Amino acid sequence: MIRHRRFPVLLALSPVMLVVLLASDRARAAALSADVTVTKDRTGPGAVHPGAHVTWDISVLNNGPDTATNVVWTDTLPCGVTFDEIDPPSGIICTSPPAGGTGTVSCTIPTLAASASSGPYHLQTDVVTSGPCAIGFIQNDVTVTSDTPDPDETNNAGNDGVTSDPIPIVPTLSIVGISLLGAAVALSGLLFLRR
Repeated sequence: MIRHRRFPVLLALSPVMLVVLLASDRARAAALSADVTVTKDRTGPGAVHPGAHVTWDISVLNNGPDTATNVVWTDTLPCGVTFDEIDPPSGIICTSPPAGGTGTVSCTIPTLAASASSGPYHLQTDVVTSGPCAIGFIQNDVTVTSDTPDPDETNNAGNDGVTSDPIPIVPTLSIVGISLLGAAVALSGLLFLRR
């Protein structure tokens, strides 16, 4: 009979214990933090021409102090480039527009330990050949987020840019054009000598 009297007491304490345990878990989760950062660097020359291939290297770092979960970097392709391909590290899931398309490229890192990095991700794009953004400065931005609270969000964005210059036009002459140019030079020389 004593066992039966204690059982309701244990049941009455169980919800209280459960609340205490849940509050403790929430406090521990709230105390976690991970300072994730992202950088972007472009490989290649500082200026390109329309139609050129441009590769952007994206790297993510967790400065800690705790493991970051569900780390996602996002790159909305700017006017002036189209998507070609992405080369993520093994085990990373990326989404992107189809080759030749525009839109957002995004990669998810399930967990990133403190002091660990992920990347570089080689994001390959092509400079458009026509339109308002084919010529000029093209800035490409990337951002990173995490489900773990981030104590410093000032380093959650990175960018780099490239200038798209017009393709220089080099005049060319056909054989007939060269002959006519030669005749014009000879004629102008004769006229100059006759003076």
